[in-house]
Amino acid sequence: LELPDPAATLNVTASGAGTALVVAEVVYNLEVDPNAPCYDLVVDWAVAATRVTSCVVPRRDCVGQSLSGMFLMSVGLFTGWDASMESLRRALSGGALKRYEVDDRKVDLYLDGLGGDERACVEFGVAQSFNVRGLQPAVSEVFEYYAPERGGKAQTKESEFSIWEVS
Repeated sequence: LELPDPAATLNVTASGAGTALVVAEVVYNLEVDPNAPCYDLVVDWAVAATRVTSCVVPRRDCVGQSLSGMFLMSVGLFTGWDASMESLRRALSGGALKRYEVDDRKVDLYLDGLGGDERACVEFGVAQSFNVRGLQPAVSEVFEYYAPERGGKAQTKESEFSIWEVS
């Protein structure tokens, strides 16, 4: 039975003895972003060193357009991981980072504008507060603060953790 309206109500009535099974399936399409990404975003989790490095680079096809103003790099955190406030305060003292905000699931990094094919990176510490099995990917994105349609996205999966020691 196909319902013409996904919000329609379906009533199922049964009588008698025994067991009944009703299965409902909802199929939908996700909206596709019409804007091509203007930035490549690379997020590297160095778990053994307990740090995250997030870098943004303008794509060549967008370099001719205006790249001025502020950028927002929203770095997704894995469940059970917290950002180090002290390392974020240290990151403010140099480089492009001008401000940060920390949420349960992400760290928002506000950066000064990029020029040409300039690369901007921010590194901050993380600590695991509790173990979680079956971690879902951490989604990160970057966009121009005053032109949010110009951006880029990245996903980091648990299997992509960099496991290396810092000497």
